[in-house]
Amino acid sequence: MRAPLRRFGNSQGIIIPKGVLSLLRISGEVEMEVVDQHIELRPVAGRRVGWAEAFEALPPEALAMTEEDEAFLSFDLSE
Repeated sequence: MRAPLRRFGNSQGIIIPKGVLSLLRISGEVEMEVVDQHIELRPVAGRRVGWAEAFEALPPEALAMTEEDEAFLSFDLSE
């Protein structure tokens, strides 16, 4: 895909199609980095950063199911 450079004040930029932004889940702002003569754009890390590590750090007893959990999961909606 080619995109023309456009003037924005004293800068230049490109217009990224809405479909591309949606596909990449980019909105608001991006992280931009020049790598090997290319520009990389990445979504800004959201509030969920570090959740996987926090989950891994939980003690096993924090993940144990209670009787209430078991009852909830066994509830039959068809009745």
